[in-house]
Amino acid sequence: MRRPGDTGDGEALDEKVEKTVDSLIEATTPDQQLEAIADVAKGGEVSADLIAKVAESQGVTVEAMGEQVGGVIAAFEKQARSAIEAASGMPSETVVEWLRANKLSELKAAEYEQATKRSTAGYTALAKSYVLDMDEHSPDAILSATFPDGQSAHRDGRGNIIITGSDGVEYPWKTAVRAGMVSIT
Repeated sequence: MRRPGDTGDGEALDEKVEKTVDSLIEATTPDQQLEAIADVAKGGEVSADLIAKVAESQGVTVEAMGEQVGGVIAAFEKQARSAIEAASGMPSETVVEWLRANKLSELKAAEYEQATKRSTAGYTALAKSYVLDMDEHSPDAILSATFPDGQSAHRDGRGNIIITGSDGVEYPWKTAVRAGMVSIT
């Protein structure tokens, strides 16, 4: 677990949220911090019981503590979605939905890494993996995507997704993705 004021090599949130995170770290035990992380991973929010305990220990209302915690969760979610969109070039909702259905344990590991190490590297890797494997799980999305001028996608005789580059050369999907030749819109 990190200490207040320490983002290590992690990615900081905005200053106001960082101050809130620091005060929450100071107000909670490591066990409570892990409980909060587990709660968010399970259902997207911290349990009312934990919020009440921390609020009581800090002499603030449950509502005020709930607002603080909710603001931090929203900032982490925004940061995660931004990392996913930057890595995939796609709406984060599409990628996250697929990850929840197909790579839930890896998604939870990325959430834990973000909460404890302040890194979005796990999300970035998952988003890149999502795009790389689209020919397997979402080939129709590739075939109906809009590509830059001169590029196109089609299936070859064996059903493989092929990208025709602006140079007229055909590349298998994964080769084109690895080479940075495609972006989906």
